[in-house]
Formats: sequence, C-alpha cells, structure tokens
Amino acid sequence: VTQVQTAFATTIKQVRGLNPDGQSVTFRSNTTVLKLPSTISSKVIEISGVDTFPKIRHKANTQTLTPALARALYNTKPAYDAGSHGEGIVMAVTNFDGYRLSNLPVFYSSYGLPTPPGGVGSNVQVIPVGQPAGPGNPGVEGDLDIQMELGMAPLATLLIYDSQDPLGTVTKEASDDLADVLSESYGIGYDPTGANAAHVQKLIMTSQGQTYLVASGDFGTELHVGQNFDYNSYEPEHLIVGGTIATVDNATGTRVDEVGWDGSGGGWTTNASPFNVLPSYQLDAGFPVSNNHRLLPDVGLQAGGPGAVEIIFNGQVITVDGTSVASPLTCGCLALMESRLLSNGFGTRMGRINDLLYPLGGDSSVFFDVVSGNSNGPLPDGTTSTNHAGWDFVTGWGAIDFDGLYNAIAGGGSSDTPIPPDSASTYLGTYADGDQFSLAVADGTTFDVDSNFFPQFGSAAGLDAVFTVPIGTSRVTIQYQTEGGAVGGTNMVWAMNWATGVYELIGPSALSDVQGDVFGMKIRSTNVARYISNTNQVAIRLRGHYPVRPVNGAAPAPFTYKVDLLQLLVR
Repeated sequence: VTQVQTAFATTIKQVRGLNPDGQSVTFRSNTTVLKLPSTISSKVIEISGVDTFPKIRHKANTQTLTPALARALYNTKPAYDAGSHGEGIVMAVTNFDGYRLSNLPVFYSSYGLPTPPGGVGSNVQVIPVGQPAGPGNPGVEGDLDIQMELGMAPLATLLIYDSQDPLGTVTKEASDDLADVLSESYGIGYDPTGANAAHVQKLIMTSQGQTYLVASGDFGTELHVGQNFDYNSYEPEHLIVGGTIATVDNATGTRVDEVGWDGSGGGWTTNASPFNVLPSYQLDAGFPVSNNHRLLPDVGLQAGGPGAVEIIFNGQVITVDGTSVASPLTCGCLALMESRLLSNGFGTRMGRINDLLYPLGGDSSVFFDVVSGNSNGPLPDGTTSTNHAGWDFVTGWGAIDFDGLYNAIAGGGSSDTPIPPDSASTYLGTYADGDQFSLAVADGTTFDVDSNFFPQFGSAAGLDAVFTVPIGTSRVTIQYQTEGGAVGGTNMVWAMNWATGVYELIGPSALSDVQGDVFGMKIRSTNVARYISNTNQVAIRLRGHYPVRPVNGAAPAPFTYKVDLLQLLVR
C-alpha cells in the first residue's frame, strides 16, 4: 500500500458503503486523484486495482442460485417460511472426497441460514468407514454436497459417511438405518458380484424407507459404458437426478425459464446386470417394454452453468456446475418437505420415491415439464436424446415442485369422508387380537399381530383390510396409527391394483415402539381408479418390518404390531 501511495501520489484507505445491489461492503479506495509523471501519463489509458469498490451489479435475471433462490425456484419456500427447516429429519452424504466443515459458519452467515441450537455444525456428524477421505485435499465435491443439503434444510441432522470404500459405505448406511434421505454424486465401478452386493444393500434401504439419490452424470448419454463406472445408472432403487439450466428473477427466485442441460446424464447402459431391467414404476408408466433397461434420469434440477450455484470453498464464494449440484439439492428439498410432513402428523420416510413420483408424472402441480434445451447426445439405439413434453432422457419428468408434491402426499382435508374397514384379516405374522372394529377409531383398542421371522428379510407382521367406497370417489387418503417393536422399524403401505391383481407400494413411514401420530398417505386422484374394484372396493395392506441387519445377519427381536386406526378419507 505504501508503494502504491508513493507511486501515484495519493492516500489509500478502507471505506465502508453500499454496493450497486444495495448491500453493505468494505472496500479499498484512493481518497485523491491518482497522478503520474507527465513523461508517461500520455501513454497510460487506465489504472485499475487500486479502488476495489464493486463495479458490477447483478442483472435482473440470474442462472446462479443461492439457497434462497433455489428454495423459491423449486417451491420449498412456503414450507421454509412457515418454519420447516429440516427439523426431525436425518440427511446423509455418501462422501469420497475431502471437505472442510470450517466453511459452514461462513456458509450459514453468508446466506442467512438459521443456526442449530448447538451452534453451526452441531447438527453434522462424520461417520468414518474404513479409510476416510477426511478434511484432506478437498476437491469441492464434499463441500458442495454438504452445503447443498444444508442450504435447503439447515436444521436437519446431516451424516457424512466418509470413506474410500463404496460397498463398505452403503453397507454401513443400510446397517445404521439412521438417514431418511441420502445423496451420492459419483460414478461407481463394480464387478458383477460387487454390483449385486450393492443392490442387496439398496433393497434393504428401500425396505427401511430410506431414499437414495444419485447424480446422473455430466457427460450426457455417455454413461461410462466399457469403463465399469455405470452402476449408479442402472440401479432401480435410486432416484437418478439429471440436470437443467434455470434462469430466475434475481430478487424473487421466480422461474423465468428452465431448459435441459446438454451435460445431463441420460439414456441407458447396456450393462448385463440381472437387475438392469425396466423397473416396475417405469413399466407402469407405459414405457416401451422392447427396451428392457433401467432408463434415466427420473427428474432434473439445476446443474448447468457456467455457475449453477454458489458455495463457500476455502472461505471464499465460488460457483459450481454439474448434476453433483442437482442430486444433493434435491435431497435437501426432500428433507425439508419431509420435515413439513412430520410437523403436520404425516409419515416422513419416502423409501423408493420413484413409486410415488412416476404415477404423478405429467401433473403440472408437481412437475415443471422441461420441454426445451440442447441435446445431451446419441442414445445406444442410434437416436438422439432431446427434451420434449412428458418424460425424456435429458430431465426425466422435469423439475419437482416440492409444495405440489407435499400437497399430493398430504392432500386429505376436513371435507373428506372417513370410511372404516369392512373387514380385516392377518396377512403376515400370527394373529393376536382385534377385528375391523378395532381399526375404526383411534381409541387404544388395537388390531394385534405377533411378528414372524423370515430369513434374509427380517421380523414382520401385517394385516389386510377391505373398504367399500362411494361411487364416483376421486380422492383417497389412507390414514393409520401404529406401534410395535423398537425404534428403527418401518410401516409399509400397499394398495391392490385391481387391473393387475398386484399390491403396489403407496409409501413407507417410520415405525416406533410407542403409539405414533396418525399418518396419512394420499393416492393421487389421477391414479385412484386403478385401486377401486368394479364393486367399489379398496384393498389395503399394512405391514410393520424390522430387517435383518447386514453387519451380523442377526434376527431382529420379535414384536407385536399394534394398529389402532386404519381408515380411508375419500372425496
């Protein structure tokens, strides 16, 4: 500073003022005009860098999202403003990269995030698995995933499964059964036996109600074929998140436009794994059975740039692109929505959420259909992948409107008519006590089933109930109240699809050792007809489950599944 003052015959001071966006900033400035010797002044056009007052102003529109802009764009803002900040929900990051938790205080203060009761970072727990990456040599991915999730749900609990061993990590995540939603942003390479072992762990996580999200990748339709890093692209238990480029109003976060990103991973891999087949949710959605592969992505959120989002890295603001943005961003939004469900007495865990999302595909209250954007490349059959109306290989069903998704799940209302069961019978386990009248009112008189143990599955108990609904029913919400076993179990709710004769999963929720709140699971109105028979009956299957843990394979303790309420709300 002294040298510059002497060279230009000026005085330099630190000054505080408002930048062009109206924010208070501290900057360096010369307090008198800069001077040069007359022998060279005519040769000099400009002197820059002495005065550091910001010379830029954000445009009315931006493609770089902050946490507040992302919440507005994907419509978690109503829940956030109403006080749901992730409380009661456990998120997780599957991490194979270094990270710096010291960035979190700067991140929380920079973006005005609410502070957990124990201080910033008190809601974060690192769970090392084998040889962890730890804080060494951060490569942005770790910090990105952590901040994307906490930016959306800052008061949720965040677990960082820190490792260099993919199979060991997912085994630990399944065994712990702590996280409600998890995100991973890597391409994973497995040989056939390793892929099958990982698939088994993902099935366990689905049965526990855990939701596992992955990034679709940043190389378009090139899904690492022949490079053996394509496991995440064909696992049916994953919610695979592709990429968009969103333009929003810089002041409000209102969507100006959102188009497909040409780097968004999409298409399918021809990997010969036995579970790389068209999953049930895509088959039910009418996808062509001639292409019997797991197709991707399922949805698409902000990923493209340059500068898709802001994060804090080594104490500084940087921008980052890629579907590694989209997956943890979606994870954080889901956690916020689940926190809202929890605060309103509904079940939280979504399990394999694809089973819920695909029947809602095309519903404009739940998805913003991304219909334009550049191609993300050639597909394995030689055709070109492009955005279009409905599901496509660039952004799947499009961007989720999380307020709309909440309403689709929790849409029962006071004007709905409660329908008690016509009959009830034991489906799984040993009948102990109760009948359909025990299920009609939440009064402490319960339908009881003692669990049975099933090798490689776990301890489970459940019941079936049949309801007669009025002609013309267009909306059905399943309400129930249960208890049984210990903390860590899962309620699984199913409904009979009368066209196929198969029970279909409506959704999971947490099962504990005490009588819980009344949970509600809504069957979306566009899909109600498939669950009502030609004699106006709805068949519901309710199951409580404690799985075999993969660490030691020990049988879960037996329990009595107590159901105090099982009814339908119909309109």
